[in-house]
Amino acid sequence: MTALWFCYGLLIIGILYYVSYDVFVGEMNSSIVMENNRTVATVVENNKTFATTVKSIGEENNRTVATTVKPNDTLTTTISFKFETSTLGIKTNKPNRTTDIFDYCPFQPPDPWDKSILEHMDVKYGYLKDCKPDEKLSPVTKIEQGKVVLTKGKEDFTCQGRCIDYDGDNSYKLSNWTPIDRTIFECDFVETECRLKNELRRYIHIQVAEQKSETKTRLNPEVNPDVVLLVIDSVASTQLIRALPRTVNFLLHGLEAIEFRKFNKVGSNSRPNAFAALVGKTTEAIVRKPMNLPTIPADLSYDQFCGHYLDNEAYIPLMYKKAGYKMCGVEDYVTSILNYPNCYGTKERQFQHSYRPLHTRLNKDDFLNKVHLEGSCRLVHDNMLEYLSHFVNSYKGSPKFSLTWFVDLAHDNTKLLYRSDYAIYDFFLKNREALSNSFIFFFGDHGPRFGSEASTKFGIREQNNPFLYVVLPKRLRHTELYGQVLANSQELVTHHDLHSTFEDILYNQPLKNFTDLSFKKFDSDVRGSSLLRQFEKGVERTCKTLPIPFQYCICQYKKENITDVNLANALGLFASKRLAAILDAEKVSPQCENIVLDNIVEAQKFVLPHGNTAQPEIHLYEITFTVAAPALGRFKIPIREASPRKFELAGDQFDRLDMYGHHGDCMTKDILRPLCTCKNKRGR
Repeated sequence: MTALWFCYGLLIIGILYYVSYDVFVGEMNSSIVMENNRTVATVVENNKTFATTVKSIGEENNRTVATTVKPNDTLTTTISFKFETSTLGIKTNKPNRTTDIFDYCPFQPPDPWDKSILEHMDVKYGYLKDCKPDEKLSPVTKIEQGKVVLTKGKEDFTCQGRCIDYDGDNSYKLSNWTPIDRTIFECDFVETECRLKNELRRYIHIQVAEQKSETKTRLNPEVNPDVVLLVIDSVASTQLIRALPRTVNFLLHGLEAIEFRKFNKVGSNSRPNAFAALVGKTTEAIVRKPMNLPTIPADLSYDQFCGHYLDNEAYIPLMYKKAGYKMCGVEDYVTSILNYPNCYGTKERQFQHSYRPLHTRLNKDDFLNKVHLEGSCRLVHDNMLEYLSHFVNSYKGSPKFSLTWFVDLAHDNTKLLYRSDYAIYDFFLKNREALSNSFIFFFGDHGPRFGSEASTKFGIREQNNPFLYVVLPKRLRHTELYGQVLANSQELVTHHDLHSTFEDILYNQPLKNFTDLSFKKFDSDVRGSSLLRQFEKGVERTCKTLPIPFQYCICQYKKENITDVNLANALGLFASKRLAAILDAEKVSPQCENIVLDNIVEAQKFVLPHGNTAQPEIHLYEITFTVAAPALGRFKIPIREASPRKFELAGDQFDRLDMYGHHGDCMTKDILRPLCTCKNKRGR
């Protein structure tokens, strides 16, 4: 009997131990989760320069979430939670079973050195290879604070000089020739002509001649920092990393720049993206048919943005100029972004200092062009950076704003981009101190559209993902603001966000000494959010919630090749007919070669994620096709199928994937030039 009671006691003790252990483990698991969450929150709270990034890394069911805390982007701590452990009580905000693929944005930064792109890379980084300067074209003068003097050993030359002044975007004024020893040249570009017997030397010197203002500015550089915008036309995020490795390295480690890999273009080419960043308005419709949402019409029609002056719009350069900033514009295209090809632009002059006079002068004088480019082993960007360097070192104590837009570097071909690495790196390095009180925005308008890299599948995907690096003034790099920008860099952002940021820097943040991180709406029709603030709470940043036309969305939705030949042909025929219909609607078809389908290059279908077998409400396709000669062109467009063989375009613009040169020059509207192959010789 005693033995029986003893066994019974052991059984009771065992049960109590098991229950106690189970409760203890449950409490410990809960405590660990709470402690981990508290630790992450504490790290961010104690050092606001850290960023918290939550990414889904699950392959099947979104079961794994990694929380990465980055202190100054150098140390990474990862805590993983498995969702099959129900006691954690953590829910993913990404859908598991859905018929709408647009409620989230899957994105893994692409490998810049994708194997398909390697053969198109130029390994000769940073310099113009196989080039030797022509000594016979080298200058015999130099300029010092407006005074042109002969260099040592060249004192026997007799020289005269004259100013090249701004006279509109496509013209310049030349002053009278005067002897250099009797003149102080108060202009930015001084053309010299020196003779010694039968020898003639010509050159254009670059400086920034500071202009005195009649009204004293109320701006204080301590609360109104400089703003430097540098744009390289047609360069993707991955493309910049592989083409400018030295520059990128210095930006990240020398200037503590913040890299935005999820930067999404919002328009087909330079203009719509420039208008988003600089005007805050759209010039293309935001087609959201694939999301079952209404299309948002363009804020500005072609007539509104081209046929009228834009002085009353929220154009960033004019806003900074009116606020009292010293202004500089450095562009190397035939006309500025607001004026191309024959638009009004602004009535008021935008920049006190403009590169346009030098650019136009070199284009009109072949000899001077050779002196400053081929003869001196320089490229256009070298002259632009020299001018910009003078500006960032001028007007000590006065806030400055500059907009530099490089077009020649990569617009038609990417080869020159690789040659520019040393020059751009050198600009940032040598002007590091001068830029220490600057917000620097180094970005692209869109990815590559032409050239060998752009012709690859990887290059085509790059088109929608331009690069973006943001550098804060040195005094703000170890503050809560830096941490907020770092956190925002993990989100999907657009050129509209840049416009809001530029406004924030000018009007709002100086009032709070750049400490206000709360979300703020900048206009009634919200297009962008400041990168210096928290984004709107409760709003997942996707192509469904941001003003991003579906056809440009960089979210990596799954696609499969269409194996149904009849379906592919039907899509190709529909797309080519719609392309022809655009020319008909614009009443320009008689000027263009007929649009007829030639070949289907690629036909793909969007599919639901994570092995989802549910039937989608609509079918989405993406078709790439060529048109038959004598018309020319390789085009891409998304197509929506709401019911069998009932197609409609899911994009506002046909993307032209090959170079069209002057083939469309007979079109007055530049947006039609990629679509039309002109019949007359003028367009060839």
